[in-house]
Amino acid sequence: MLAKIKWFVIIVMFLSGCTSKSINANYEEYYNNTINVKNYKITHNIIASFGNEKISTETLFLFDNDLSYTQFTQDDIEVKQYLIDGILYTEVGESKFKMFDNSSLNSFIDSISVRDILSYESSSKSGIVDFTINVSEEEKTNNIKKLLNELGIDSTNVTSSEFVISAKGKDNKIIEINKKTEITLNDKNKFMHESIYKFSDIGETVIKKPDNLEEYLFPEEDNIENVKMLLEEILGYKRNGNVLSVKFNDNESYSFDFDNGVFTYTLLSSSSIYNFKNNIGTFNNCTYDFNTFSKSGSCTDEEFERVKYTKIYLGIELDSIGKTLSDIK
Repeated sequence: MLAKIKWFVIIVMFLSGCTSKSINANYEEYYNNTINVKNYKITHNIIASFGNEKISTETLFLFDNDLSYTQFTQDDIEVKQYLIDGILYTEVGESKFKMFDNSSLNSFIDSISVRDILSYESSSKSGIVDFTINVSEEEKTNNIKKLLNELGIDSTNVTSSEFVISAKGKDNKIIEINKKTEITLNDKNKFMHESIYKFSDIGETVIKKPDNLEEYLFPEEDNIENVKMLLEEILGYKRNGNVLSVKFNDNESYSFDFDNGVFTYTLLSSSSIYNFKNNIGTFNNCTYDFNTFSKSGSCTDEEFERVKYTKIYLGIELDSIGKTLSDIK
């Protein structure tokens, strides 16, 4: 499952158990000082595990006043993004495209900030302030729901879940924000997703604008065509009419059939299907209606799991290109 997670965003690291002294550091003051800075280098590390599988990714963000730069590796292909005057210029290998984007450093930090804080405790050691943050149940629920939606997991399969958040500060500014979610499915399968954002001064680093901005083109206005283009450019799908396919490894492949509204996951010689038009999945003689949460046909536990994970894999592919199921229905 985890090998299919590409560039995903959410979650956290537990604070170390070192002895420290209590202080009355004000988290809101640290946060406000952070968003007032216009120049930042931010690294975003993701650690995720599902059973014995583990992945880790890193994304670099540079902010220099109104100019920003993002860099990460996607399927062994380097991706670079420049945000200039409200337009995001993206370079994937030799492919180049652009789209409107109103993001800024403030909106970026706000998107990962801690909300609905009930209370927090702070302690200090060697000039680093550790914040242990308690958020409202609504905030915990919203973060868990967001992750479930991104993974395409039916909340009725969740038997337990936990959301933990912490932060670090130095020189009256935030230097780290950590969020961690743990989910148990059907009392046996455990999924963990951890996001770690680290802030530092951009220093003497200079963001150099590309010289050839005219080579970056806007995608088609049609949303489905936009999805197809992003699947090709970012994830390496090959197009045959309205069917786009990619070989994930020697044993697995995905395909989108936009004429029939079908996503297919093939493992060795067996294929499972999720129909994103009617929200129904099938594998062998097992059919599951995600609208009514009802099974039909003869469904073994293994077949039922395969149907559910086919929808999850679709959700992960769409999330990798910044899209959701609503964009292809």
